[in-house]
Amino acid sequence: MSTGINNLELQRRLAPDVTGYPDREPCLEGTRIKEQCKIVDWLSSSEKQILLVYGVAGCGKSTVATTIEKYFRSIQRLGAFICFKRGKEFKGSIICTLAYKLALFDSTINKYVTAVEDSDILSATSTDQFEKLLLQPLQAAWDDGASSPFIVVIDSLDEFGDQKARAPLLRIIFEMFSRLPKNCRVLVTAREENDIMSAVERYSNAVDKMLLEHGTEDSQKDVLTYLEKRMVPLFEGIENLNKKKALGLMASSANGLFIWASTAVEFIANPPHKCQERLQQLLDQKGQPSGIYKLYETALLNSGLEWHEQSDEDLFRCIMSIWVTRKDTLTDVALSCFMPSQNLWKLQTAISMLACLMTNSKDSRPGIVFIHASFPDYLMSDKSKGKKWHIELDDAQNFMLQRNFSIMKQLHFNMAHLTNSYLPNDHVHSPTVEDRVKGNISPELLYCYEFWGEHLADYLTYIVELEGHSSKRSKKEIMSAMAELSDFLQIRWLFWAEVLTLVKKTKLILRNIEMVRKCLPTIMSGERKQIDLMHAMFSQFFECIAHSTPHTYISALPFSLQLFPKLPKELPEVKQWGIWVGATQLKVLTGHSSYIMAVAISADGRRVVSGSADKTVWVWDTQTGEQIVKPMEGHTECVTSVAISADGTRAVSGSHDKTVRVWDTQTGEQIRKAMEGHIDWVTSVAISADGTRAVSGSHDKRVRVWDTQTGEQIGKPMEGHTHYVTSVAISADGTRAVSGSHDKRVRVWDTQSGEQIGKPMEGHTRPVASVAISADGTRAVSGSDDQIVQVWDTQPGEQIGKAMEGHTDIVTSVAISADGTRVVSVSDDKIVRVWDTKTGEQIVKLIEGHTDNVASVAISADGTRAVSGSHDKTVWVWDTQTGEQIRKAMEGHIDWVTSVAISADGTRAVSGSHDKTVRVWDTQTGEQIGKAMEGHTDHVTSVAISADGTRAVSGSRDKTVQMWDTQTGEQIGKPMEQYMCGVISVAISADGTRAVSGSYNLTVYVWDTQTGEPIGKPMNGHTHYVTSVAISADGTRAVSGSYDKTVRMWDTQTGKQIGETMEDHSYYVTSVAISADGTRAVSGSYDHTVRVWDTQTRDNSTLWSIHPGGWIKHGSDLLMWIPSNCRSTLWGPHNLAVMAQKSTKINISNAVLGEKWAEGLVDYFQET
Repeated sequence: MSTGINNLELQRRLAPDVTGYPDREPCLEGTRIKEQCKIVDWLSSSEKQILLVYGVAGCGKSTVATTIEKYFRSIQRLGAFICFKRGKEFKGSIICTLAYKLALFDSTINKYVTAVEDSDILSATSTDQFEKLLLQPLQAAWDDGASSPFIVVIDSLDEFGDQKARAPLLRIIFEMFSRLPKNCRVLVTAREENDIMSAVERYSNAVDKMLLEHGTEDSQKDVLTYLEKRMVPLFEGIENLNKKKALGLMASSANGLFIWASTAVEFIANPPHKCQERLQQLLDQKGQPSGIYKLYETALLNSGLEWHEQSDEDLFRCIMSIWVTRKDTLTDVALSCFMPSQNLWKLQTAISMLACLMTNSKDSRPGIVFIHASFPDYLMSDKSKGKKWHIELDDAQNFMLQRNFSIMKQLHFNMAHLTNSYLPNDHVHSPTVEDRVKGNISPELLYCYEFWGEHLADYLTYIVELEGHSSKRSKKEIMSAMAELSDFLQIRWLFWAEVLTLVKKTKLILRNIEMVRKCLPTIMSGERKQIDLMHAMFSQFFECIAHSTPHTYISALPFSLQLFPKLPKELPEVKQWGIWVGATQLKVLTGHSSYIMAVAISADGRRVVSGSADKTVWVWDTQTGEQIVKPMEGHTECVTSVAISADGTRAVSGSHDKTVRVWDTQTGEQIRKAMEGHIDWVTSVAISADGTRAVSGSHDKRVRVWDTQTGEQIGKPMEGHTHYVTSVAISADGTRAVSGSHDKRVRVWDTQSGEQIGKPMEGHTRPVASVAISADGTRAVSGSDDQIVQVWDTQPGEQIGKAMEGHTDIVTSVAISADGTRVVSVSDDKIVRVWDTKTGEQIVKLIEGHTDNVASVAISADGTRAVSGSHDKTVWVWDTQTGEQIRKAMEGHIDWVTSVAISADGTRAVSGSHDKTVRVWDTQTGEQIGKAMEGHTDHVTSVAISADGTRAVSGSRDKTVQMWDTQTGEQIGKPMEQYMCGVISVAISADGTRAVSGSYNLTVYVWDTQTGEPIGKPMNGHTHYVTSVAISADGTRAVSGSYDKTVRMWDTQTGKQIGETMEDHSYYVTSVAISADGTRAVSGSYDHTVRVWDTQTRDNSTLWSIHPGGWIKHGSDLLMWIPSNCRSTLWGPHNLAVMAQKSTKINISNAVLGEKWAEGLVDYFQET
C-alpha cells in the first residue's frame, strides 16, 4: 500500500471523486460460490483484461462486486473500487479518480503519477489523461517489477447517466483500459442495457462477459440459503410455523432474485412486533403472481400508512413525486421543504414506515435513497395502475416543477449581501462568497437554481409525447406551469442567475435557458422572445458575471435595454450607435498558432470546429468562447477542411497528409484509425447528419465515402473527375454525395455502391470551387471561378433554371437551404448574394461601399465632403450629410490606393498608390485632372494637399518626400531625403511652407518645403511604424499615428511630445488629422473606427482605462465590463467622438459603484 507522497496535493491536482464506498453487504457465506469462483478463475486465466458481469435488476450483481472487492481488499490486491449511483453525479474524471486511487494503493504507481508534469491535466483529453496518468505510470511500475497483480472493480455502470452520457465512458473502460499492463484486471457490473452490450461486442477482443443468471436451480438454492440465515432470528418469536415450508414458499416467490429476498426480510423485520403478521401476509400470497413488484405491493399495503385516509395517500404521493423526479440526492430536511406542508416530522415518520423500501445513504453525500432502482420503476408501471400508490410521471413532474417555482419565490436582489462592486468574487473576504452562500441560501434553494429548467423541460417534453390523449386536466396544469414561468420571468430570473455566479455554476444559466427555450410552447411568443434575449445577454456577459457577481447588474443590464428599457439612474449609462441587437459577436475564438483553413458549426449553433495550418483541429463552445477539449492532434500536415455532425458530437477533418480523421468532440479523441486511401491532398470533407458517414475529395481526383464507426472505406473509390476534386457535400441521410472539380464538372454519387448517378453536370467554363446538396439529395448547387452559380437536378444531372449571374469575381463558396429553394453565394468580389433556385433570380445583394480595406480618408474644410481611398484601387467622394456617394468611383490607379487628401474647398482630391503615382481628381465630375504625377521609384504611401489645392506633397517607400504642382503635374524643388527607410505618411501646412513626414524608422520629421531641409530634430516616441501624420494650420503642432495603436501630439519647434499618449485604438492607426488650431485630432484605424481627440493636457487621475479582458478599471477597481464586440469602438475618456459603423459610449460619472452599489439598486428591484 502507498504511504502517501503528498496525497493531499495529488487530490488537489486530480480532483477525483472521493465519494465513500456504498454501505453494502457482501454475498452471504455459502451463496454465489460458483460465480465468485468463475470471476477469480477468469482473473488468473483469461487473456482479456476486462470482464463484464451482467444481469437483470436485483439479481445480485452489486453484491457479487462487493464480495470481490472485500476479498481482494483483504489480501491487498484491490487497486480501486468505483461505484455509480443513479441520481447522483459522479464528481470528476474517471481516469483522474482511478489514477488517484491507484496512487494510494501502490507506492510505485504513486511515484510515477505524482511525477506527471502537466498543470492542465484536468482539462486534457481523455487520451492524454489516460496515457499520462494511467498507461505510462502503470507500465513504468510494471517494468520496475515493483507492482503486483491487482483488480479494479467498477460497479453499476448502467446507473451512470443515460446512453448519451455513457458513450465516452464506455470507450474509456472497454477500449482504453484494455491497453493497461497485464497485472491490472478490470471487473465491471451492469444491467443488460443495449448501449453497454453493443460496446462489449464492439470491443469483444478485449472484453469477456458473464451472465449472472437468476432463475436457475443454483440461484434458487442460493436465495434459500440467504433466507435461512437471515430469517433464523425472526423465526424465534413466531409460534406454530412450519419453517421449512415457509422458507420454501419465500424462495419460490423470489425466483432467484436476491433483491426480492432482501426486501422481504426487511418487510418482515420492520416493525419488530409485526413479524408474524407480515410473514403470514407473504405466505398467504401462495398461488398469486410472484416477483419483486408483487412484494413491493405487499410491503406498501402493510407499511402502516392508512391508504383509506386521503391525507396518508397525499403524503405518500407527495414524497414519491419528489423522489422519482429529483435530479440529485436530497436530505430529509431539504426534502421536507419541497412538501407543501414542510412538515419534517411527518416526512420522517413516513420514511420509517417505508424502511424496507427506502433508506438513508451512508456515503459521503447523505440523502434518502431507494433500496433498489426497481422500486420507482414499479410505482410508475402499469403493474401499479389503479393502486393508491401509483404515480403518473406527468403528475409527479408537474408537482416537482410547481414546488421549484414556489421555493424560488424566496429569490431577491443581492442574495449574498455583497458589499463592493469593485471586487472580483475571489477577492471578497470577511466573510468569503462561499460563507455568504452558506449563510443566506438554503440547500433546497440551491437545488432549484440548478435544476428548475430541467424539471420544466422534462414536464413539457413528456406532455407533448402524450398530446394525442392528454386530458383537459393536464392542459390546465400546463397553463399553470406556464403562468409560474411567466411570473419567474418578470424579475426573479435575474436573482437566480446572480446566485449561480456565486456558486461558480455560471454555465448552468445557459444550460437551463437552452432547455426551456427548446421545449417552450409556440403560443408563448412573448416569453420565447424574452428567453432569447436572456440567452443573448448571458452568452455575451458570461465571462463578466462569473468573475464578479455585482456586474450582472452594473455591466450586463445597461447593454440589455430590450430586457430592461427603464434602468435606475444608479447604473452606468450606455449609448450605442449601429449595434444590431441579436447579431452581436458573442466570442472571439483564439488559440490556433497558424492560419485557420476551415470552420464548421453544429446544427444547434453550440459548437464550432476549426482546422488550421498548425495541423490541429479545435472544438469550441460558442456560448462561452472556451475550447471544449484540448487541440485534436494527429494530422501531420495542414488541415484543409472540417465538418461537424448535426448533433455536434462528431467532427471530420481532411488534410494535406492525405488522411481523413473522425473525432469525438466530447472527449477530443480520434475515433478509430485515420482513414487512409487518398494518394494526394484531401481538399474537402463532409459528414452525414447522423455522423455515421463521411465523404472526402482529393487532389487525386477521387471521392471516397467512409464509415466513421469503423474507419473503413464504404464501397469503391468514386472515379470520374479528370482533375482535382475541390469540394464535396453529402445528403442528410448519407446516401448521396456531390462533388465539384477543377475539371469544371459536378458529379453526384451513390455512397453505397460508389457509382455515379446520372451524367456529369456540365455548364461551368472554369473550375468548380464549391458545391452543396439539399437535405433530401435531389438538388445540388455549385459555384465556380467563372463567376456563376448553378443549381442542378441530381437525378438526371440537368441544370435547373438559368445560370445565376451577377458576381464579378470567383465564386468561392455556396450553400443551399434545407428545402432547396434558396442558394447563398459568396465571391471574391466581396459580395454575398441570395438566389431563388427556381427562377435563378437574385433575391438579396449585400454590399457596402468599398469592396476592400479603406486605407485613407480625408474631409473638406467645411465638413460637407469626405474622400476615401481603398485597396480596391478606387477613390470615392462622399456627401457627409447624407452618407451617399457623390458621382462615380474615381478609377485610374492600377494598384492599392494608400492615401488621399482633399483641398479646403472640397473641389480637388489627391491620391497616392502602390502603382508609384500621385493623381489629382475633380471631385465634382470624378475625372482625373492633368496627368499622373510620376517620379517615385517605389510605392507612394502618403499624400497631402495645400489649402488652396495648388500644391501636393507625397511620401514613398523610396525614402523620399516630394512636392508637386497640381496644375502641371510637375515636381517642385528637389526630393526631401533624410530617411534610411521608406516614408509612410506626409502632411503639408495650410500655407504650403512646411511638411511633416512619418517613417518606418519610428520617427516624425518637419520639413521646409522651399529648401527641402529638415526643421528641428526628429520626433521620437512611437514603438512601431509611423503610419500617418498631420500638421496644424500654423505649423506649430503635428499629430502622428502608428502601428503601435497610439496617437501622439508634437511641438514642431522643440520636437517634444505634447500631453499624454492617446491609446484607445485596438489596432493599427492608419490615418490622422488635426484641427486648424491644434486643439483636436482625429484618427482612423484598422479597428474600423475614427476617433476625435481632445489634445489639451488634463488631470488624468479620474480617468479610466480598458484592459485586454474587457474590464474598465480605475487602478485595480472593476468599474464596468465591455463586451468584446464593443471594445474596439468604445469611446475612450479622451475621445470627443468615435465614428464607426457601430460605437459605444459609456457614462459612469453618475453611477453608484463600489461599496454603495447595492444601496442604489435595492429599492428599484424591490419595487420591480
